[in-house]
Parts: sequence; C-alpha cells; structure tokens
Amino acid sequence: MTEKTTKTVLLVDDDDHIIEVVGYALKKNGLRVIEASQGQQAISRFREEQIDLVILDIGMPPDVQMPISDDAGFEVCKEIRKTSSVPIIMLTVFDSEVDEVSGFRLGADDYVTKPFRPRVLMERVNAQLKRAERGTDQASSEQTVSSGLLTHGDLRVDLDRWEVYCGEIVIELTATQFGIVKTLASRPEKVFSRSEIMDRAYKHENHVVLEHNIDGHVKDIRKRFKNQGCENPIKTVHGVGFRLNKLNTGKKP
Repeated sequence: MTEKTTKTVLLVDDDDHIIEVVGYALKKNGLRVIEASQGQQAISRFREEQIDLVILDIGMPPDVQMPISDDAGFEVCKEIRKTSSVPIIMLTVFDSEVDEVSGFRLGADDYVTKPFRPRVLMERVNAQLKRAERGTDQASSEQTVSSGLLTHGDLRVDLDRWEVYCGEIVIELTATQFGIVKTLASRPEKVFSRSEIMDRAYKHENHVVLEHNIDGHVKDIRKRFKNQGCENPIKTVHGVGFRLNKLNTGKKP
C-alpha cells in the first residue's frame, strides 16, 4: 500500500451550488473532497475519514439529529475541536467582528465571507495545509523543547501544564491563544510582528492561522483577561505588531 499523499478536505455546506463550485476547485487542485450538508452528517464523516482540513458553512440550518437554534456550523466547529486541531476555514454571509471573534473562540483558523471567488478560497486552503504540514514536521524534530515557566510581572505561562495565569487566576485559552501568549512571553520586551507571531506561535502544533487573523485572536485574549478582572496583557504597537504588557495584580502567585 502506498503512503497517503493526497490531502482530504471535508466540505460542509447546505448550498448545492457552493458544494459544486468549491468541490470542483478543490478537486482541480489535486485534493480529495468529502461532502456533507448537515451538522450531524459532517461530524460523522469527520470521524470516519482522515481529514486534513475542514471548510465549514456557519449558517447551516439545524438538522433533526442535531437540534440547534441557528448557526449549526459553530456547533460542528466546537465538536471537531474537542478531539482535533485540524485547520478549519469558516464560510459566512456575515462580515462582523462578533461573528469572527465567536468563530475564533471556538477554534476556527480562518474566515471567508460569501460571496467569494474560488481562487481566493483556494489560496486560503493551500496556506492552511502548508502551515499545518510545516507544524507537523517541526513538532516531530523538536520534541525535546525545554519546558518550564515564563513570567512577566504577574503573568505566568506554565509550559508543562499549558496554562496561563494572571496572578493566581488561570485564564482559559484555546491552543492558538496559548501559542500567542507563549510567544510574546518568551521575549516580553520585544515587539513581535504579526508574521513573527504566526511563525513562532505554532511550531509545536498542527493548529494554525493566517497573518490577518492574529488581531481577532488578540482581541479575544484581551476579553478573556478582562472577564477575570485582569489588566490588558497585550499592547498594540501601531504599524509594527504586539508586545506583552507587565501585569500587576497586587497578589503574589
């Protein structure tokens, strides 16, 4: 049996035209396509197949087996993220910050707003697949990365536990968000560009994002700290990128 080389994409949308057009573009670019039109069907096929990337429509209506009020795509994304860090590109007719941040919070890696050109979507797909493959290669060759604790003021990043603390409070972050904070904490006085964060934050993960998505993740990180009564942990340096703020909670960890 030959080793698997063809990448497999799970394409999830209830619009037959989208399935036809996007499916054709994917196959033309040498990708294998698994199709699904409902939430539970998508989850079943994800579990049955070895999927390398998911293209997921947010606004699918609920199906009988998966009773959801609306936006079934979010629920599918949440379910996939329970067991996998495979790249997920979400399709949406909306173009609002609320929808974008909601998707990132659940673990989406990129967004494409309908209507879109298949060529644009393919560029996103190829970028995600290449970055995921690079992350896998780096992870296999760098398993002996030294573990420990990164600190900056009252912010701590526990590399063994994969936890971030604001004083004594554990801040719940996604794997992507942890990678961003870890990168900034590795050199807290340095201003990291978006491309540097993109390259360094995911060296040991398959979970990846594109450069323009960094801002959405940073917004959600700030919100999670604020919800715990903590200061803003990340400073924006306009025209350059981001660096870590020095937190002072008034409590000893």
